[in-house]
Amino acid sequence: MKYIYFTINTTSLLSLNFIVWGSVSILYAFHLSDLLGKVNGEDVYFAGLLIPLTFFIGYLSSLLMLNKTKKIKLRKNIVINIDKLQRKTKMLSFVFFISLILEIAYSGYIPLLSMVRGANLSQFTFGIHGLHGMLMSFGALLSLTWFLIFYVTKHKSALVWVFFIFLLFALVVTRKMIIVSFLQIVILMFFLRRNNKIVLKFIIYGFLLLLVFGFIGDIRTGRELFLSLSHFNVPYPNWLPTGFGWVYIYVTTPIANFINGISMIHTCSYDLSFLKGLLPSFIRMFFFKIDSNKFDNDWQISGAFNVATGFLGIYKSFGISGVIVFNFLLGWIYNMIICSAKNLNNLITVVVFSNITILLLFTNNFFNLNTVSQIVFAYMLFGFKYRFSNAQKYFQASEFSGVSKVFDKS
Repeated sequence: MKYIYFTINTTSLLSLNFIVWGSVSILYAFHLSDLLGKVNGEDVYFAGLLIPLTFFIGYLSSLLMLNKTKKIKLRKNIVINIDKLQRKTKMLSFVFFISLILEIAYSGYIPLLSMVRGANLSQFTFGIHGLHGMLMSFGALLSLTWFLIFYVTKHKSALVWVFFIFLLFALVVTRKMIIVSFLQIVILMFFLRRNNKIVLKFIIYGFLLLLVFGFIGDIRTGRELFLSLSHFNVPYPNWLPTGFGWVYIYVTTPIANFINGISMIHTCSYDLSFLKGLLPSFIRMFFFKIDSNKFDNDWQISGAFNVATGFLGIYKSFGISGVIVFNFLLGWIYNMIICSAKNLNNLITVVVFSNITILLLFTNNFFNLNTVSQIVFAYMLFGFKYRFSNAQKYFQASEFSGVSKVFDKS
């Protein structure tokens, strides 16, 4: 068996958090859409600083109180059984493909192809109710493990598997899972990077993803309709793919909706309604009130854009103090996860946790079973045990970066 040892950069999420929220604040400052003028810009900038700062304070507090050395370890050693990972991932990928084929047979259509032909369909009605989201989460996990295999082995066949999973996501018109999966791959590379050259490469790949993102968006909404809904106050160039416009609107309207919601919601409910996403939809109705008009809220700066970051639900329940405590706890938990990271399960947990934290810009997937279930799948399906202590102790004691050591054990 072949075991591969490498290190991860433990503070990557801290810097990513500041980069993401800082970038959103800068993009908002351009005010390229009249929609953004409906809220106070200073409140937006304050939120863009408060959110990553409270996360960092939580991380630092956990570090000082729980770590014996009281020092920030910039690198953490990880070991994986690459042979077993490849075999298991290939077998599970066939399970994923067959399951999706069964969903297509059950629904009787492929969403993307039907929409291209002009059918008036919604991607939300596709698949087996209550199970489709879990299947998409399963696919996102597989795309992550296949890319990890590519990174440590350089086998391009692993990239083909990643491509097919992304293609299937596109066929069922799930932009969310395309974004989740791509961002997880970027975050994985950010944690494993030896230098920042890889970051520049993924910026280029990100531009290519924008083209796909805009193409799918145009199919679902239409270019002209999107431009009319976005209320750009500058002429949108005909030569520029709408993917860039989609991204600008999608990353700036959530924080504007959040600030608008804060100004309109004056009474907290002090309940746990924000947890309802952890239950499958067919069970949720028995415990929580189902909002049949969830895409139309008073706090939306536009009826077309209904996302208000992942914090508005917590704000409705416990106010701004709840948002601060929640971010503080996330930083605390992140340090605990990093400190215990040593194998594949831990690495997947770190990446998925980081991905969900970054995506708080849009929604709270910590309370969304469709995304957070990747961690459960990781421990259920990739719970590999390592039985050679001497080699493991050697590599844990050494200092190196990137994929540096390979140990064969028959």
